[in-house]
Amino acid sequence: MRAPRTSKQRGNPEAHSRRIVRVCGGGWTDWRKPRFSGARSTHGGYSAMDLSTQKEQFSIAYIHALSAVAGLKLDRYSIDDDSIDVLLSRAGRRSPHLSLQLKCSSNIDLKPDHFSFRIKLKNYDDLRRKTMVPRILAVLHVPEALDDWLSENSDHILLRHRAYWVSLLGEVEINATKPEDWQEKKITVRVPRSNLLNPARLGMMMDNIERTDAI
Repeated sequence: MRAPRTSKQRGNPEAHSRRIVRVCGGGWTDWRKPRFSGARSTHGGYSAMDLSTQKEQFSIAYIHALSAVAGLKLDRYSIDDDSIDVLLSRAGRRSPHLSLQLKCSSNIDLKPDHFSFRIKLKNYDDLRRKTMVPRILAVLHVPEALDDWLSENSDHILLRHRAYWVSLLGEVEINATKPEDWQEKKITVRVPRSNLLNPARLGMMMDNIERTDAI
C-alpha cells in the first residue's frame, strides 16, 4: 500500500506536478530541467510537453493557418521516414501537391539577406532528390521566450515571428562515411530571407506546380 502524502508533499507544487506525470504513465519529471518549457510559460502553468514537441506543434499550426488562408488542404504523415512532415494540396484540374519538412527554432542569426540553418544529413539528402511531389524545407523563426510565440486581444491573434522556405532540389550529394552519419551529421543550408512563406507564396507555388510540376 502506498504511504499517505504528508502535509509538506500536499503543499509542494513540484511534488504535485511530478505526481501528475506519474499517474499519466510517465516517469518522475524534474521541471527544473531546461528541456521542459512549462516553467517558462505563464499561459497555462506547468506543462509536461517537451519544448521540441511544442515547437513541432506550433510550426504545424502556423503552416495550417497559412494553408487555410491560401485555400489549401493540409495532411500530416503518421510516420516520418522520408523527411516530410505535412503535405499540402489543392483541388483542381491537376490537383497540385507540395511536401514540406518543418523546422522551428529561436536560435537563428538573421543576416541582411539570408540565414544559415543546420539539418540532419538524412533530411538534406531526402530534400535534395527529385521526387514526384516537389519538396521544400520550411523554417519557422520563433522568439526565445515561449510566451512571445502567440499573443491575442479582442481584435487579433498574433503568431511570431515568420516562416521562410528553401528548395534543396539538385544540391550536391554528400555521402555518409558511416551509418550513424545519416542521423548525427549536420549539414548547413543557406535560407534566403526573401523566401517568406505566406498564403500568397503558397498559392504561387501551387500555380507553378499545376503548370510545370515544379515550384
